[in-house]
Amino acid sequence: MGTARSNQPDGWTSSHIITEQIRQACGIMGGCWFALNEKPPDGVQSMLDSLNATTGWDVSIDELVDAGHRAIILQSVFGTQRGWIAEHDWQDVGPRFLEPIPDGKYQGFTIAKWLPDLVYEYYRISGRHEKTGRRTWTRCKN
Repeated sequence: MGTARSNQPDGWTSSHIITEQIRQACGIMGGCWFALNEKPPDGVQSMLDSLNATTGWDVSIDELVDAGHRAIILQSVFGTQRGWIAEHDWQDVGPRFLEPIPDGKYQGFTIAKWLPDLVYEYYRISGRHEKTGRRTWTRCKN
C-alpha cells in the first residue's frame, strides 16, 4: 500500500458530515437516499426542487442541509439519553469493518488506526461533545 493522499483521513470527517446532513434531509422528506445516490450532483437538486414544487415553499440548499443537521442532533439527543457515547461508535462495529482490505488497489488498507480520532472529530465538528456525544450548542463547523 502506498502513501497516497486518499489513504489519509484529512477531510474524511467533513465529507461524511455533509453527506449525512443531505441523507438525513432526504429521510425527513420521505425520500429515498439510494435513488439519489447515483445521480450526483443533480439528485440533491431534484430532491430540493420536488420539495419546493410539492409544498410551494422556497427552501434553499443551505436550509435543507440545516434541517438534516437538526435531524442528526435529535437522533444524538435520543441516543445520549439512553447512554450512547462516542466510544460506542468505534467499539461497536463489526470486526470485518476493521479488517485490512484483502486485495486490489487498496490491499492492506484499514481504517482501524484512525477510527477513534475520526469519531471524536465527527462529534466535535457536528456540534457535539467528542466523548459524551451531547450537544455543545454550536453550529456545525464544516
